[in-house]
Amino acid sequence: MKRNRLRLLTPVLLGVGLICGCKKTDLSTPQAAAEAFAAAAEAGDTDVAKAAGTGADDNAVADFARMVHAGKTLHDASMSTFGEKGGHLPPGYDGRKMPVRALKDATLAIDGDSATLTPKDGGMPRRLKKVDGVWKAEVLDMAPWPMPASMESAAKAMEETTDDIKAGKLKTADEAAQALEAKLRR
Repeated sequence: MKRNRLRLLTPVLLGVGLICGCKKTDLSTPQAAAEAFAAAAEAGDTDVAKAAGTGADDNAVADFARMVHAGKTLHDASMSTFGEKGGHLPPGYDGRKMPVRALKDATLAIDGDSATLTPKDGGMPRRLKKVDGVWKAEVLDMAPWPMPASMESAAKAMEETTDDIKAGKLKTADEAAQALEAKLRR
């Protein structure tokens, strides 16, 4: 009986796997590539970030995506726990200027295999390049705040601070900021 159920489920599971696993990242336009890269970084999806980014090795792209995701998660946890007082974590972070949102209505300028997206809110322009026939975001141009010296250690510090906030170990936004600062210095 179990064998029959498994035999019946196998085509269904394979079909679901094929449907879910075959989603291709749209890199056909500079706008699509920038949005795909930014969304992947915010979600911590290193595979899509690597596919949609250029200008750094795969490890740097993965560290970048992890750091951006950690920053967004820290910001969300801080806002949820401390309200508007938590809005300054991580330092320099402005969720309104995260690339996914900032690039929705950006002005596009294409010059051959290079493109620039300039957010209408005056945010930082984002550069893209056409590589092997598809558009890719210049990784280090996509940061929503000033880049730290070590993206990996910054991501770890933000992840640990987020965990401490969620566990109730940090009682105020200022305490969380101090904890983050201490973690970044180690």
